[in-house]
Order: sequence, then structure tokens, then C-alpha cells
Amino acid sequence: MTADLTAVRRRFAAAIGAAAGLPGRLVEAFATVPRERFLDPGPWVTWGDGEFAPRTTPDADPAHVYRNQAMAIDAPRDLFNGLPSFLGRMIAELDLVPGRRVLHVGTGLGYYTAVMGDVVRPGGSVLGIEVDQGLAERARAIVLPDSPVEIRDGDGSGPFDRRFDAILVNAGVTHPQGAWPRRRS
Repeated sequence: MTADLTAVRRRFAAAIGAAAGLPGRLVEAFATVPRERFLDPGPWVTWGDGEFAPRTTPDADPAHVYRNQAMAIDAPRDLFNGLPSFLGRMIAELDLVPGRRVLHVGTGLGYYTAVMGDVVRPGGSVLGIEVDQGLAERARAIVLPDSPVEIRDGDGSGPFDRRFDAILVNAGVTHPQGAWPRRRS
């Protein structure tokens, strides 16, 4: 096992930040949020970073999850949590700052939801919506203590009990839901 995951996370965040041109606050969130917490125990199935097919890490060393690769959240169904540089760039485009309220549709197991939660604290919040009830239940169990993140199961169409400053859709959709544009403040 890697002795110093803090250093591994910091190198990962710096590399993702440089590759995607991320702002410092988002780089710090990638360095802080423990990605392995949002996955089943390893070895893990990964994809990306120049690979043309999924592969399995050689062992359960958490350092393996700190690469610019999508990690399987349900390998038999080919469900992956997304490439960090790509999702990082999408999150950066939301221009998040402390105090912002974010809707994340397609939260999966909640890693990127937690990253956004770290960026909007203090005073902000992230509502993560996941259509797969099993994934939503698992994500609720994983949410970091004292996190400004709430996870609900649903299809993202609402109704919502709050307004949002930003919306990230990280799920298969054919068009924006009617409730999304109206719910921005």
C-alpha cells in the first residue's frame, strides 16, 4: 500500500489541474476528497488515459485511483464515474465559489458531487440526484461527514425545494428537463 496518500492526491490534483486548466480551489478539492472512498474496495476496473479498453488494477493500492482514468462504479453494467480531467473542466465551467448552490444530476457514487461540495463550502450546498436507486443509497452512505452534500434518488426532473446557481448533468439525457432552467436563481 502507498504510505503517503496525501502526497499521491496532491500530485494527482496538480496533474489534473494542469491538464484541464482548473482553478486553484478546484485543484485543492481534488487533492482533498478521497476518491477511493467513493469506490468499492480494489482492485478496480479503470478506463481512460490512453487506454482503449477497461483494465483491472494489479492490486488494491489506493494510489491506483489517482490517475486520469474513469473508475468503474458498477463494472458488470459498464458504469464508470468519468474522466477526472473532463469532469474537472465541466465543474470549472460552473464557476463555483463558496456559498453557491449546485444541482448535480447523475451523481453515481458521489465523488464529483463531493468535489463540488468541497469547492462551495462554506455556505454552499450540492444536491446530488441519481436515477439508480441502488447507487443513490450507496452514495448516501458514503457522503463525507460535515459535507454540504445531500443525495436523493430521482430522475432530475424535480420538484426541488430550492433554487440553484449551477447545474451539472453527468448522466445520459436527450434534452434538458423543463425544471432545470427555471430553477436557476
